[in-house]
Amino acid sequence: LRLCVPDPKPEDQAPLGKIMGDSSLPPFAGEQYLEYNLPNYDQERTLLIIQMVLVALSFFFFVPFALSRTVFAVSVTTEKDSPEIKESKKVKVISVGKKSKSNKRRNDCGGKRGLKEVDESPKDGVEEVQPSLPTGAINILNACGIFSVFLVILCSTNNKVATRSIFEAPLFTPEECQHIINISIEAAARNAEKARQIIAEYDAKETFLNSLNILNENDDTSSREEAEKVAKIDPLGWRKDRHKSYPTTDLNVVTDPFTKEDRKFLQEKLDARLAPLIERIFGIAREAVRCNDMFVVRYDATKGQTNLRRHTDSGHVSFNILLSDQFEGGGTRFHNRHLNNFLDAKPAKGQVLISPASINHEGLSVTSGTRYILVGFTSIDDKDPISEQPTGLSVFASWLSLSWIQSRFKEGYHASHTRLEGNELGVQNPVGVSDNWSDNKYVRSLCRDITTYITTLSDFWSQHLHISLVSKENVNAYLDALDKADKEQSEILQQVSSSERPRGRSWWFGGQQIDVNVDGTLASVWASRSNAGEDTFKKENL
Repeated sequence: LRLCVPDPKPEDQAPLGKIMGDSSLPPFAGEQYLEYNLPNYDQERTLLIIQMVLVALSFFFFVPFALSRTVFAVSVTTEKDSPEIKESKKVKVISVGKKSKSNKRRNDCGGKRGLKEVDESPKDGVEEVQPSLPTGAINILNACGIFSVFLVILCSTNNKVATRSIFEAPLFTPEECQHIINISIEAAARNAEKARQIIAEYDAKETFLNSLNILNENDDTSSREEAEKVAKIDPLGWRKDRHKSYPTTDLNVVTDPFTKEDRKFLQEKLDARLAPLIERIFGIAREAVRCNDMFVVRYDATKGQTNLRRHTDSGHVSFNILLSDQFEGGGTRFHNRHLNNFLDAKPAKGQVLISPASINHEGLSVTSGTRYILVGFTSIDDKDPISEQPTGLSVFASWLSLSWIQSRFKEGYHASHTRLEGNELGVQNPVGVSDNWSDNKYVRSLCRDITTYITTLSDFWSQHLHISLVSKENVNAYLDALDKADKEQSEILQQVSSSERPRGRSWWFGGQQIDVNVDGTLASVWASRSNAGEDTFKKENL
């Protein structure tokens, strides 16, 4: 089914997207420079609604109506017939409400010639019966109806293309990339100096207590050990184990000593270029985007980490931006778990790779030089996990999107698992005990199974593509168009105070390092956020 739904006129589209729950997304300023025909999500979703309604009407209204017509079974036996003969004689079925052409012709003539109309109402000896289908056939029919609706949703662009595709586009100029590298090196130097101070203070305390022959029973060496990794292990000042399962040599842009000016620079570029791009690719209102972890990663052929093994990211959508080109090797390898093959993405300096977080991938080894990338794990919130206010996220981009559902149930299972292990900060419940409804054994197993099934289905069903959106010749014009559109929009938007979610903008810093439940509410905060203090994440301090 293809219906010609006209594109919405620019003047009819809401300039701020879905801030107040508008149904359409704002126009993308860089549309004319795109080489790949991204879907018109407003048109696609209108078509999806029509298809779902038609399928539902067909299976749950028209088909049952057609099968529910009353029929009369007319016996043609006589009283003289023996019971055996009566049983052997055939039954003639006449459908009520449907006259034969000869009867209709006869009735029409009867009105003119005085002939009597044929009475087809039931008489003696006529048994009224209802048509019946076997129970199994009815169940199969209902299952077909439900499956057809599901298949329509499965064939939507959200699930057929966007769920397993990798999109590449320009985001930073070479000068901006170098600036980010420079501020990262400066932040690492501040980190190293702070770590040396922590070690010195700890040693001075130990020396003082030892001189008095006092045993420090409350001695906690974890802070000193962490400081030694930062101050004494190359590369100096960089974190080595911030991500426990898949550690990277990195610096977080909030909890590590970047300045407010550094974050302001990043926010301006990400608001102008990355937020509208994510909105255009996935049909996600930009104010639903919350970055849960943003950090600069360093891969070095001689000092520290050279690669990262296969994994999937947390959150819903991941991005990584290449900041340097003075290296050999490197790149990101994306794996197709269904076909057991892969594709390698090696973008140019300043290019961003955007993909669903559930795609299995790895960082390839750097053989010489140093590779810097800016990485972000973003969560797509249907409601703010802190204030619990709706973000305006469309149901099409959430509960009708395989990728979004898979990530949400994965987050819910992780939050429940953390609580029951007693690792969540601030929870007073003993290990293994929780009064949260999502910690029920059945709910937890359901979250785990849904995550597994949808991941498998997405790997099998969705296309695995590497899509380059903008040609090299149009990079500067593309970035200028996005910057110009953002300046015009900035005059309209107003930011709310404190650490609340910004209105009409993506939330890059204040909402980082938290876990959410399966219903989208706040589950816990990371240890790094707790150690840094909530004041660090307030808008005036970011």
